[in-house]
Amino acid sequence: MARAVTIKLDLKQPDIGTRVSRVRVTRAQATLLMEEQRSRIVRRTLSGVDADENPFKPYSTKGPIYVKIGSGTTPSKRARSAQALSRKVGRKTGRRGSGVTPIGGITPGGYLKAKSYSWLKLDFLGRSNVDLTGLRAPHMLQSMTSRVIRATNRGVAVQLGFQDPRKGAIASGNNQTRPFFGFGTKDIKLIARKVRAIVSKQIKGG
Repeated sequence: MARAVTIKLDLKQPDIGTRVSRVRVTRAQATLLMEEQRSRIVRRTLSGVDADENPFKPYSTKGPIYVKIGSGTTPSKRARSAQALSRKVGRKTGRRGSGVTPIGGITPGGYLKAKSYSWLKLDFLGRSNVDLTGLRAPHMLQSMTSRVIRATNRGVAVQLGFQDPRKGAIASGNNQTRPFFGFGTKDIKLIARKVRAIVSKQIKGG
């Protein structure tokens, strides 16, 4: 599940530092480490790579697909949301009618007709890569949060999650095919190195 991920660093482990009773990572320090990690996840996701910096799987080219924009429950409301998005990205939409709806047009039911999901994200919206960003804000990545579970002289446990359960569910689905959320190999080593520096400074009386 990608809705929350926890990392635990034991100060007794050699890769972190020597255990000393007065040594600890404070909650403020742990919070900063996780905010840095959250920023790393956002940056690399927007650049199109996963937790281990491998390129994301391309978007699907199967289609056509019919996309509901917004939360409208009637054809007219759905159509207005689709038209608003089209205007925002500088696109013209075909009229709702009884004929065949063109690609980029709006169906009688108020749905946006797209050639494929890849076309929708890259051509229609003008995205430059697979960035896992939704059609409009608020986006999944904007809901990501971090919290400190434990920060003592024995170790630190921190967690990344999502404030909005719906965004967490979307992240969980994305993570199955494009594992963006979590701690990559480089992340673990970087965080361990920073914790080691904190511990070392305390041992030296800094």
